[in-house]
Amino acid sequence: MSGNASKWTQKTFESFEIGLAALLSPSLQSMCASPKIKFKNEEQHERYLGWLSSETFAADLGKPIYQPGTGKWFIESLGFQTWIQNRGQTLFSHGIPGAGKTSMASIIIDDLNHRHGSDPHVGIAYIFCSFRYCDDPRQSPDNVLASLIRQLVWRLPRLPSTIQVFYEKHRGNGSRPSFNDLCKVFKEVVQMALKQAFIVIDALDECKAATVSRIISQIFETQASGNLNLLATSRSVPAIQAKFLERPFQEIRATKGDVMTYLEARLKDCEYCALIRRPALQKEAVLVIANSVNGMFLLAQLYLDSLILAPRAKDIKTELDRLTNRSNRVDKGNAAVDDAYQNIVECINNQDPRRQRLAKDTLSWVICAKRPLTPLELRTALAIELGESDLNDEDLYDLEDIISSCSGLITVGSDGTKEVVQLAHYTMHEYFTRHQAIFFPESDKTITASCLTYLSYDIFQQGMCSNDIEFEDRLSQYPLYSYAAQNRGHHARVHSTVDDLLLGLLRDPDFLNSSFQGLFSLKGYYESESYCLRIPFGFTPFHLAAWFGLEKVLQFLVSQWGLPCARDSTNRGPLAWATLNGHISVVKMLLDHGVEPLQHDDDCQTPFSLAALNGHTEVVKLFLDYNIDPNPRDIHNKIPLIEASYGGHHETVELLLSRGAHPDLRTITGGPLSYGHAIMARLR
Repeated sequence: MSGNASKWTQKTFESFEIGLAALLSPSLQSMCASPKIKFKNEEQHERYLGWLSSETFAADLGKPIYQPGTGKWFIESLGFQTWIQNRGQTLFSHGIPGAGKTSMASIIIDDLNHRHGSDPHVGIAYIFCSFRYCDDPRQSPDNVLASLIRQLVWRLPRLPSTIQVFYEKHRGNGSRPSFNDLCKVFKEVVQMALKQAFIVIDALDECKAATVSRIISQIFETQASGNLNLLATSRSVPAIQAKFLERPFQEIRATKGDVMTYLEARLKDCEYCALIRRPALQKEAVLVIANSVNGMFLLAQLYLDSLILAPRAKDIKTELDRLTNRSNRVDKGNAAVDDAYQNIVECINNQDPRRQRLAKDTLSWVICAKRPLTPLELRTALAIELGESDLNDEDLYDLEDIISSCSGLITVGSDGTKEVVQLAHYTMHEYFTRHQAIFFPESDKTITASCLTYLSYDIFQQGMCSNDIEFEDRLSQYPLYSYAAQNRGHHARVHSTVDDLLLGLLRDPDFLNSSFQGLFSLKGYYESESYCLRIPFGFTPFHLAAWFGLEKVLQFLVSQWGLPCARDSTNRGPLAWATLNGHISVVKMLLDHGVEPLQHDDDCQTPFSLAALNGHTEVVKLFLDYNIDPNPRDIHNKIPLIEASYGGHHETVELLLSRGAHPDLRTITGGPLSYGHAIMARLR
């Protein structure tokens, strides 16, 4: 273990499931390898790989808190030793929630690093899946595979020629390689560039099923070369377990010895509490907890937190008796975790009313936000008051007060590029999601109102910024601007009402333009200057309602102003934007109003082809149900089947074929058969 791995933090709920890979050892960041193009300098090397993927999946999961020696039983097990010592092996490691699967994945990566870190011809790559990013593009099949490739080729001074070819081909027009293109590169890297490759994927159950299916299938296919080893962790989910039938598996559980090591080390770091002053009681606590957790590190942490907060020896003994009685009951596992969380909620409810309100508002934002918020974004969100036209630093809560009010339920981690505030464990998200109707019955309505209030501040009435410096200054001064602009419609769609504040923003052109700029201005890896002006101009309220899938708002707008015919500067109408984002109810509404589904934009795309390209199978089906020709050609002679095949969208391709799409149609760049899709390949 590295020195960093032995340093413990005392923050409550820094769970054993927190990813530790980034800090386990300095060399862990540089784990990867590959061949063929010699770079003139490191900058060129970094440019190619930075373009390929910016995701390392290492630093986004927090601090290491496990102790040296924990997990040794797994590393020494027959299953792991067979996996590590033989080529072409798969090991599926499943476990109950809170068992320490992510920590074990980090221990495994550290072990691989110690074994093979000095060999540049051994590639090591890892993916830490997270429920927080389940719907985020970073966990799409394309981005996950691109990240694996980047990590595998990182250490060698030569890259496969295909990476340079793709870079030169795509950088000019801002496009990306297709999933099928990336599969070819992945195979080339594993089979030709490396003598051995190891891939560790943690928490498959926290990733979209479509991503899991495509990535695992590609890895299994590539394993035929014999030099690729895969180790994956997951909860015991039948759909995931089915993918690993006939392959070796090993359960991950918190052993009694590991739990006791964790508890004893954490108690040494406690500065002051009643338990610390009573050595005999400490020993009893360690033993009782170790016997009560039933293989869950998470419970060990929750139980110890409860004891540390106990002010008297009598309270400690009462809590230990409660734990002993609970361990003798049948309701272990999830029921025990729920019970522990309910106790924390009761602690929150026993606080001063103002701190209680702060805690509930904080949890509402952290749990219901569409992406993790930075500390400053959260502080800003909590300071918004309806009806106000601005806020200043005096309105903000201190981060320490925010965290302490939540009794350890939230912590500050990292998403790989910045600090974010997050729940300390996946099971907390599940618990509060199950009980959202009780704890946060109108969270999306409240967040929508806060976002709209923020976007109606006086500063945004000035309209769009004219240059990047001015725009970035606005982002800095108004840290929730980006989140509010990009997500207020998603929250509004959930509670599904036509809000006067929303309509007011839609009617005011300056507010509207400010929100468009915040919605579309995303600075890319190699974006040139004036990126803040590279947005669709001529966006109308109809476009915005369609973009977010706000059906009731769009119905209201149509009732007031008639059929939306306007097009923006990219020559797209509302139907194109609704289709692009897969909002099927809005697409149906617009089709019912007679909006043309085959109008071309400036990229020669139609709403129909956009649906196929992005794999929105239900939207494609809707178009076909409206008797739209399955083979409409654009000016390049392309048909939707080509778009779906290029994107690697299995279900969409199957649907189009079943409804009469022609797989043999040719274009100037080839036909559907040219893109290597598995279904297309069977038609050759």
